[in-house]
Parts: sequence; C-alpha cells; structure tokens
Amino acid sequence: MRTSLDATARAFARGYPEAEVVNILDDSLSVDVEMAGNQDERMLERFSGLGEYARRHARADAILFTCSAFGTAIERVQRENQDMPVLKPNAAMQLDIVSRGGTVGLLSIFGPTLASIENELSELSRHVKPSPGLKPLVVIPRFIGGALDALRAGDEAKCAALIANDAINLLESKPEVSTLALAMFSMAFAKSHVESKLAQHMASFSARSCIPVLTSPDSAVKDVRMQLSNAAP
Repeated sequence: MRTSLDATARAFARGYPEAEVVNILDDSLSVDVEMAGNQDERMLERFSGLGEYARRHARADAILFTCSAFGTAIERVQRENQDMPVLKPNAAMQLDIVSRGGTVGLLSIFGPTLASIENELSELSRHVKPSPGLKPLVVIPRFIGGALDALRAGDEAKCAALIANDAINLLESKPEVSTLALAMFSMAFAKSHVESKLAQHMASFSARSCIPVLTSPDSAVKDVRMQLSNAAP
C-alpha cells in the first residue's frame, strides 16, 4: 500500500539511515486480494515477479515486504530467494507478541491482514513460548471500518481517532487485554495518538497502568539491519 511507504521511510531514517531504500510498489494488490478473498496463483506469481525485480534489477541485499495481508505470497518469495534476507513486515513484532503472552488486541484497518497475521501467530506460538510466568497467548482480532478510507483520503487525524476509539472500546469490553498491536506498517503513525487516548482513558482506572502499544516498522528495520550485519564478510 502507498500508505506504508512513509512509515517505512521514517523507520529506516531512525534505525538504519545509511541503508539505500528502493520502493517497489504494486498498488493494485490490496484491492485485488479484497475482491478475490484469497491469494491465488496469479497473485503469488506477481509476488515472485516483485522478488525477482528487487534482486536482479534493483540489486537488493534484502527484501522487506510492508503489507501484512500476504503471508503466503511472501513465504513463496522466501523459498525462491533462500540466500538473502526476505522479511515479512510483522515477523519481528509477532515474536514480541508471542514472547509477551497474555491477551493481545490485534487492530487492523485492512480486513485481509487479520487472517494472515492470526495464522502466523498461531504457527509461531507452537515454537516460541511466552516468558516464564506469563499467560498463554490469546489473540483478539479487530477490524476498524472506515479508517483505511480516511487514510487513503489523506485524513490521518480521522484514521488515528478511529484506531484509538476502537482500542478503548476493546479494553472496555475485554479488560483482560494486556497488549495492543497495530497490525499494519501504515498504522504506525497513530501510535502516539492511541497511547495518549489510552492514558486519558486509563486515568479513571487507578488500579491499572496503561498497556503497551506495539508497531511493526521499527522492529522490522532493526531485523533487516541485524541480518545484513550478520551476513557481512
């Protein structure tokens, strides 16, 4: 999505400023997966083409995908490029989620993202257990209607407000939630607004501290940097 590009650029500027970032965009993929409801063979081939372009023409040392709705397609690119880092957008954040355990509110402004991330978290939790003394992982997915339309229209304030309102509604209905995760790169800009609104809301519940809000871009960029550093001669 175009809305992921700014979040990615900001994360690289903060965490890996010396990296040369090349954006390769197929902006119809998100529309196509919404219409199709799944990732068919033609869609998988399009991802293979993106991976090949990044490798052969952009001469990339690593590939970071930024849309979390396409886990299956990204796994195909990983299999086709096993000698270079090919990263899913939320892999690093997901590891943090699973390690924390407990009940996690997974917020997304794009419906297909939720099923993809839930499947990946389920698979990851089979291999990574929560830290000692923490509760088993429970994921509560939330789709926030209207927020993506606002973001695409350039209204970040409305998008952030919708995300924050949904987070508060979730905590009111599910007080056992111990972590919130913003599922998409393009949602990262809203973190500070969500945290501010949560702090105001939690002020009326003196027995409970504000819960962490996780985002994926900074974790992903840190992972890219680490993998490339480890691969350096």
